[in-house]
Amino acid sequence: MNKSQQDQRGFTLIEVMIIVCIVGILTSIATVQFSEYIKKGADKSAQADARLLLLNAVAASFTD
Repeated sequence: MNKSQQDQRGFTLIEVMIIVCIVGILTSIATVQFSEYIKKGADKSAQADARLLLLNAVAASFTD
């Protein structure tokens, strides 16, 4: 190797491929967790709406 080849620094192809794989794995894990949080949020919202409807129905029955 001459001096110019030794001075070049950077990532090899295999290092870049490993990083891309790691990022892909972390992204897939995060996507699954995020979708679960979205489902839980929708369930809680539906429960709150049902509770509010029930309270309004009870209040309306007492005012009649």
